[in-house]
Amino acid sequence: MNSSKRLRSTLSIAALNIAALLFGLLPLLALARGENPFRLGLDLAGGTRVTYRPDLETRLEWTRELSDQELLAATKDVLASRLGRALNTVPDIVVRSDQRIVVSVPGEQDRREVLDLVGRTYRLTFRLVEPGEGGREGTGRPFTHRGRVLALTPPAFSGEMLEESSIRAVPGSSLTDLGAGASVSFRFGSAWEEDFADFTARNLGREMAILIDDDVEWVGTIESVIRGTGSLQGGYSLEEATEIATMLRAGTLPVSLSVESLETVTPSLGREVQELGLEALAITGVLLVLLVTVAYAHRGWLLLNGWLALGSLLLLMAGLAAVFGLTLDMVGIAAVILSVGMGMDAFILVFESLSSRLSGQGPTAVSRQQGLSRHVYSLGSEGGALLHGNVTTLLVILLLLGNERLHSFAVFVTAGIAASVLSILLTRQNLRWTPQTLPSLPFDPLGLLRRFRWRLFRARFVYGIATIVTALSLCGVLATRGPGALRLGDDFTPGAQLVVEGEAAAVDRAVRGLREMLPGVSVRSQILDRHGLDRHGLNRHGADEGRSDGVSPTTAHRHLVHLSAALGEGLPGGGGSAALGTLGALGLEASSVLTRFDAEAVRVESLHSIDGKVSAKRLGSSLWVLALSFLLLAIYFAFLQERIERLLSSSPPPGVARAVRVRVLAGILVALAADLVFVFATMALLEIPIELPIVGALLSIVGYSVNDSVVLWSHIRRRWTSSRSERPRPSARDVVTLAVDEIVSRAVLTSLSTLVPALAILLVGLDPLRDFAIVLAVGTVAGTFSSLFVVGSFACRALETTTSRRVVVSPSPTRRAPLLGPDDSEAET
Repeated sequence: MNSSKRLRSTLSIAALNIAALLFGLLPLLALARGENPFRLGLDLAGGTRVTYRPDLETRLEWTRELSDQELLAATKDVLASRLGRALNTVPDIVVRSDQRIVVSVPGEQDRREVLDLVGRTYRLTFRLVEPGEGGREGTGRPFTHRGRVLALTPPAFSGEMLEESSIRAVPGSSLTDLGAGASVSFRFGSAWEEDFADFTARNLGREMAILIDDDVEWVGTIESVIRGTGSLQGGYSLEEATEIATMLRAGTLPVSLSVESLETVTPSLGREVQELGLEALAITGVLLVLLVTVAYAHRGWLLLNGWLALGSLLLLMAGLAAVFGLTLDMVGIAAVILSVGMGMDAFILVFESLSSRLSGQGPTAVSRQQGLSRHVYSLGSEGGALLHGNVTTLLVILLLLGNERLHSFAVFVTAGIAASVLSILLTRQNLRWTPQTLPSLPFDPLGLLRRFRWRLFRARFVYGIATIVTALSLCGVLATRGPGALRLGDDFTPGAQLVVEGEAAAVDRAVRGLREMLPGVSVRSQILDRHGLDRHGLNRHGADEGRSDGVSPTTAHRHLVHLSAALGEGLPGGGGSAALGTLGALGLEASSVLTRFDAEAVRVESLHSIDGKVSAKRLGSSLWVLALSFLLLAIYFAFLQERIERLLSSSPPPGVARAVRVRVLAGILVALAADLVFVFATMALLEIPIELPIVGALLSIVGYSVNDSVVLWSHIRRRWTSSRSERPRPSARDVVTLAVDEIVSRAVLTSLSTLVPALAILLVGLDPLRDFAIVLAVGTVAGTFSSLFVVGSFACRALETTTSRRVVVSPSPTRRAPLLGPDDSEAET
């Protein structure tokens, strides 16, 4: 009977492993069919993406009865028609929940053509010219035509009133005062023909302007009644006239659109990021396999299951991404690499517990393995730390789902947590039934780390001094450099950012040309990769006597070019810094920037531009996410942790006095604040700007630090509970010191597993994620020490205070209430 039952269990475990293997191989099957199993984001596949902000107050008359959603849907249809006709492709157009319209065009298209199309809305309007000069409504930018500055009335007629079949390009002639050139002829539909005739009759002798978007294409005097027929005579080439006619036939947008942000990336740069990301992931996998091998070579049972757990984690993450069609972009790569390292924490925590419990029983002792593996995964043991660690990390990461730039980061970390949970369930079964077929080393390579009692908790005073010194240094840097020591990056400041590659002298000439073309705009550049060789083998060690940075003007370098508005000024034709996104708001201006670099044989690899409203919104949203993460963690530990344990377990761990929980929670929050002190000090020292990936790294650090704190507190709670039966009973400080020493090996291994991905990113030179990796590495180390020393100190003080209170109020020395446990009379559950 027992052998039959064991056979059935073994077959079921084998079936689970095979199912996980097949699930993880789904991406490989897609690759075998020549398909890409993952959707690639813009920064990996290349292309152009524009985010439009519709002005719902400018809706056309015929849309007055439409709801906002119907209006946006109609706008989306017009955009799809225009881009589809012009590009012979199907653009990806999404109406977001915040009423933004996002247009993404694949990267194989000509970027100038795409920028001209998506940067302009081709909204045709007819306006009267008022006497005097004026500016553009709401922006301060003047309407100009042939050197004149015009004051215009609100639109009287618009392009949706035109008869579509009448719109056509007319070859050039010399019959107009504009000289030879093609024109675009049109006619009003029958419903508006008489209205237009009445309009011209009432305004005889006045000037009228015809505009496409906000650009004045024609100005003339109404000399007679016009019955519905007209033309645009802007001295166009035939190709330009044909393009305008095509766009006008596609329909007039029912609402005005302004460009919030524009981003374009070359496919070659996207492929380079893909390659570097894959290299980083491969290095991460190899280093983690080596880490597992060194950690558990002394127990073949754990080593085999460690390899299986790491493999299942990778396969399950790949399978989840492929099945759910997740879009992988650059921050998604960071999330994947980070999730692999953090996912190891689950089985390292369990394996360290098992290793310590099997200590002294020989390297292949298995008589207790089934019972131990079942017990270790219970909520009363390491299962509670796994549960609370994953829940708190998920609470923090899910706050990023509403951020369009970090959405994929949150999604892939969530997928990593899901894969980690599935691998936990699989590893739990494998530990109970895995045969002992792998030999073990006769010694433990990490034996000294595991067995020696370091009494590390005594170093908390040294850590406290280091934290104070770091905080004072940060304050000194801020006082010396001002708030600019922690400057905001391009994700939070209005302006534009370009990554270009070319000779330094050529880049300098292009930058000087931009300054002349864009007066009032700060244009600056910096070398991205001045050291070593780039991926094309170009030497980065050139010298130039004429340059202070020692960069040769005759070798190709990659540069980062920033454009930002000077105080109180903006781009020509813009409305100050709040409208600096006009580099993206007007596709022609964006195209002219590309042309400026092309003229100097400088290759623009990416362009990203946002306006002031978006940057302010991003900054406010990021600050709110950080604050909300602290609030959610406080609520979880104060009110939900023990309730969840009692709900999910028939034998939950002992309850904890509310006063103790509050003190431990305070310790966790103080530890998080200490982590941020070290991170911000590093950012100030290395001049790392605050970008959206940095926000993702900060939230990851919060989740990681809390996870470490949960593990330590779980050990302290179990040790304190078990110490009730010891005589004499150890003090709270002795219990905390022992608990800290017990998890040193786990803390070191999990820290290394999280540092490995950061190291891999730096090794392969994945520059867009370099700052992310540095911040993550510093935060990981800081989080490890803060959980040991800060949370440990708060827990120690809380236990000492509770013990003193209990002894004082105890009515009899022979009857003492348990120090930790449910006590309804004192509301401690």
